[in-house]
Amino acid sequence: MVDQQNFEKAAERLRSASNLVVITGAGVSAESGVHTFRGKGGLWEEYDVGEVATASALRRDPEKVWKFLLLLREETAKARPNPAHIAIATLEKKIPTVRVITQNIDGLHQAGGSTEVLEIHGNVQTARNEITGKLFSINDLDLTTLPPPCPETGEALRPNVLYFEEQYDSDILTTASTWVRQADVILVVGTSGMVPTPYILAQEGRAAGAFLIDVNLVQNKAPSTWFGGAMDPADLFLQGRAGEVVPRLAEQQ
Repeated sequence: MVDQQNFEKAAERLRSASNLVVITGAGVSAESGVHTFRGKGGLWEEYDVGEVATASALRRDPEKVWKFLLLLREETAKARPNPAHIAIATLEKKIPTVRVITQNIDGLHQAGGSTEVLEIHGNVQTARNEITGKLFSINDLDLTTLPPPCPETGEALRPNVLYFEEQYDSDILTTASTWVRQADVILVVGTSGMVPTPYILAQEGRAAGAFLIDVNLVQNKAPSTWFGGAMDPADLFLQGRAGEVVPRLAEQQ
């Protein structure tokens, strides 16, 4: 149950916002039926992450990694934006600048109507030429051979997702850092805090002056081992499902 006093404070902060950054995690996609890795019934229960979702696995057995990627793609293709996605997009009509930084790789924010979306972990519907950096829709590729060949150069393409053991793209991180430092409000939705980068970005924005609101089923706390000590929590915590809390916030604007 959302604390009503905190909810009203959060709604008021959003009403006064001119630059909002929304940082989303797997909890948002889960409400569209996309399985998470870490949650109960998640993908880690059925697949060995070391075999299908690491940089070393991609080098060792790219065909196996690609087959798993296509399973993810099939699952996400069936998903539809839920009320949280729609509400985040709706906020663009009410706040001058709204930007989304997401851990999710399903493209549901764009499908829901958001126009400025930074996918820090990539997108399951695209492949990348590692030499040229060019992206291709998987719909346009010949999948009779895995990895599929680049339509332009013939080289093997890789999934356009960030795997374990890989570093974030520096340009993406630079953009994300710029966005959070320009924000006056940051809304974190549906992320557990177990992935360091989104949490660090939220705290970077908060240190630069943004008001930080966390919407989640449980309060977001980063492991203290990341930083040698516990980090400050959000300025406001709203407990509840993304698809219930975020639409209520959008209605108040």
